[in-house]
Amino acid sequence: MAIVALGLTAAMRAQTPLPLPGNPGNIFIQGQPVSVQLPAGAGSRWQAIDYDGQVVGQGTAINGRANLGPLPVGFFSLKIDGAPSGVTAAVVARLAAPTPANSPIGVDTAAGRAYHSPEEWKAAASLVALAGVGWERDRLFWREMQPENNNVLSHTRYDDDTEIMHNAGVHILDLIMVPPKWAAHDTERLPVDLRDVFNFYRALALKWRGTVEAMEPTNESDIFNSGAEVASFQKAAYLGLKAGNPDLIVGTNAWASTKIPLELIEFRDNDVVPYFDTINFHHYLPLDQLPLLYSTWRAQADGKPMWVSEFNMDPSPVVDSATDDPSMPDMKAQAQKLVYVYATSLFLNTQRSFFYVLCNTVLGGKQFGLLRRDMTPRPGYLALAAVGRLLAGARPMSQLHKVASSTAFIYAFHALPDGTPRDTLVAWDQNGSSRFRLPVAPVAIYDAIGRKLPSTQDVSLGQAPIFIVLPVGTVNAWAAGQWPNVPHPALTVPPGPAPRGPSSAPSPVVLQAVFPAEQLIHSPVHIGPHLGSASIQSIGAQPRQTIQLYAYNFSDRTQSITLTAQAPRGWKCVLPANSTTLPPNARVPIPFEVTPGRGAHGQPGEIKIIASGQQVADSVLAFHLQP
Repeated sequence: MAIVALGLTAAMRAQTPLPLPGNPGNIFIQGQPVSVQLPAGAGSRWQAIDYDGQVVGQGTAINGRANLGPLPVGFFSLKIDGAPSGVTAAVVARLAAPTPANSPIGVDTAAGRAYHSPEEWKAAASLVALAGVGWERDRLFWREMQPENNNVLSHTRYDDDTEIMHNAGVHILDLIMVPPKWAAHDTERLPVDLRDVFNFYRALALKWRGTVEAMEPTNESDIFNSGAEVASFQKAAYLGLKAGNPDLIVGTNAWASTKIPLELIEFRDNDVVPYFDTINFHHYLPLDQLPLLYSTWRAQADGKPMWVSEFNMDPSPVVDSATDDPSMPDMKAQAQKLVYVYATSLFLNTQRSFFYVLCNTVLGGKQFGLLRRDMTPRPGYLALAAVGRLLAGARPMSQLHKVASSTAFIYAFHALPDGTPRDTLVAWDQNGSSRFRLPVAPVAIYDAIGRKLPSTQDVSLGQAPIFIVLPVGTVNAWAAGQWPNVPHPALTVPPGPAPRGPSSAPSPVVLQAVFPAEQLIHSPVHIGPHLGSASIQSIGAQPRQTIQLYAYNFSDRTQSITLTAQAPRGWKCVLPANSTTLPPNARVPIPFEVTPGRGAHGQPGEIKIIASGQQVADSVLAFHLQP
């Protein structure tokens, strides 16, 4: 039996990633000798400092390299005589089993933007895989992929980058950004002709079928466009993507904020739920604001999975302009915050969560990235690798209460650390100090960057999070009082999906209202540096005002539709009285006039237009006008 077990272990390990030759980014796996190239022109004397500030090695470079020998899991910084900044390296645990395909841990690599050669893309893919991260998010510019309006997709850097990530075994979520000028003259506004959207996304999905598994049609378009405009775009993009690859996971626009409720209401009022597989959103908020944020999106998702395709929390200011590094205490804080937010996001029942960002990224003087410009690590990369390995395949079980202080956070997950089913706790105390006793000896305990700690039943919690790996079934048995001599926890179960509303099918008929950018009334609420959209279009108060509407038919057969309108009491709408014929792939102007109600000045009203046909589901367009 032992021989068989060893054989199975060897087969599993053979499928796990190994560093590329030369260890790009100075990332090593445990057991490898650590050898680091020193900067050109620097002195030959070096000293290696670990995560805790302890000297773990020193010597003289040989052929320009510092040879440290095998080191334990950890983060190491080398100080070199004559060099203004140090060199960093990391040792991560070798994965004992392949990362599960359904693992929720993702990272935004921005590899297509940040890196520029096959060697760099291969290095980035390797670092993602070595960290046990199953999914990467990348951003692609439509403008580069289709520079001319000719239905031809150019071969670009994104093709090479995507193929390399796929070959490394990383699952891919692609984000499409920056439409070409021929499709949208203003890069912040969505394209006006939705046929361009449908045709491009269909071609893209067909081209990358079998390589890219999920796609976000656009990024944070809610900042500059109304909910109705985002909804019409979403429908055209979804229909195009599914026409090119029915198996593709199609997310929503990656939403920037929930600070403007009307935008979400308008988006949902457009009956857009049939046109996405996942609802995707971003956050950079404190932990205590996340439960309310997630509950908002859970309601919008209508029972569909939530994907957080960007998150970070309070990035730190850069203090070293040569490396773009924050201070060492701030980089340690970044590593801890990364674990906090992954644990909280997964407990709140997201299907995928993506940290922003892997690559060196300075925004507003603050560092968001886990790697330096040369791809060498900051401590946060080690925290990502700890999350990737110890929360592999994680699904939320519960939050534990009444075993430690009231300021302690203890989240329990079903997970596969090192390929074995376990109950895995992620725990910390936001006030910095508490203790509790486990009912059984833990399998292992690890710190925030994946270093093994002493395995003890008496656990001390501080602000730095720890991972506690327990035998499977421990948490529920503990809560049930199986060990009466150990205080047992009260459990809060993770929130489940919102109840699904009445189901409907996507319609190939899409309605669109086109407004000039200057008619959009912006909210006074800032989203990043910009004012957010309030999803209200300004119009005059005079009667019989014309609103530019279009009806599209994204099917291969002619559709005949009848249009009806709903408006606030006192408002009048005029639509064609007879049915409208839509040829295949047509864009048909719809005459539409609206007269605001008496006394409506300054009061927004929702207009809802419904296209009904005998062979298709109803299509809805809802937008807000303010005289």
